[in-house]
Amino acid sequence: MKPRHFPFRSWAGLGLVAAVAVWMSLVPAAAADETAVTEAMREALYAEEVKGDVAGALKAYEAVTARFEEQRDLAATALFRQGECLRKLERPQEAAAAYRKVLTLFPDKERLVRLSRENLVALGQAEPAGEGAPAATAVPDDEQKELARVRAMAANSPDLLFAGDSNAFVDAATNGHLSVLEWFLTEQATGAKPHLARAARAAVEAGQLKACERLLAAGAPTSGLLVAALQQRRWSVLRLLLAAKADVAEVSDSRTNISMPQRANSEMIHGPVLLAALSMELPLPSDVLADLLKAGADPNATGTLRSFQNPASQVTPLTRALEWGDINSLQLLLQAKADPNALVGDPGRLARGPRERARLC
Repeated sequence: MKPRHFPFRSWAGLGLVAAVAVWMSLVPAAAADETAVTEAMREALYAEEVKGDVAGALKAYEAVTARFEEQRDLAATALFRQGECLRKLERPQEAAAAYRKVLTLFPDKERLVRLSRENLVALGQAEPAGEGAPAATAVPDDEQKELARVRAMAANSPDLLFAGDSNAFVDAATNGHLSVLEWFLTEQATGAKPHLARAARAAVEAGQLKACERLLAAGAPTSGLLVAALQQRRWSVLRLLLAAKADVAEVSDSRTNISMPQRANSEMIHGPVLLAALSMELPLPSDVLADLLKAGADPNATGTLRSFQNPASQVTPLTRALEWGDINSLQLLLQAKADPNALVGDPGRLARGPRERARLC
């Protein structure tokens, strides 16, 4: 059977050959045995990535591992590459065994450990749990099927991988299919990059915390994501975004989610994240408001409220809290030095300052 083609990993292929060449320059000329093993490693990489002789490369990696175990970096890389060759040769059980050896013998090799775990997930194999650690959760059947589907798509119709607004990459983020997401970010990194923002927003709206974390680590922009998390009440995701230094001062237009008899359903708020938060769900959970303030949200920020029935109105966080009788938010805002004497300068029903309006409540 002809081995299936797998695209290079970002650090593999010719890039890895170059890395080995750099490593070779550090080997003393007198170390004849080390030089021989290094040469064998280079030939194995050339056989695998350039000539496509995967079976021959596997034998060479096995020889390197056996002869040069004391050189941990090279031995760990060779063992991992054995797993890669076995996977390409469609020998999943043997590949999984090689990846498990990486986890067991080289736990300090963080990158290889991460890649080995990802491949075990993709193969539907549970990794060995360390002492006191929980066993790995098996990948659901639907996720395994989706991973097989996108791999086949990459081989047969690669132009379809990122076609449309809701493409396979975005779907992986929405569904929290971490193994599929990881495959895109490693095997299809160039194609995935322009879609990072859309995938991140999909993960935020779906509340897929792990997917959000991985996409942020891959460089997904955070613009608009705080408001998206607020709109969908994704508090854990919101805290993740705050930890990632998402901009709490970012100004945006967002629709309010508050339904009251005197309010039109078409209200829009234009202002920073704190105003959006106080307009979307009331009472706002106190810990969420505290987190926003701790992250630097301005308690004296101003914004504009627009609706079909009423003229544009200038608002502040205090006016929003007072308007809806949100006492807990009011107290937190005052503790954060919100100015109770600030005038919002608004004609009509929001014309008075917060202290004056409080006498009307």
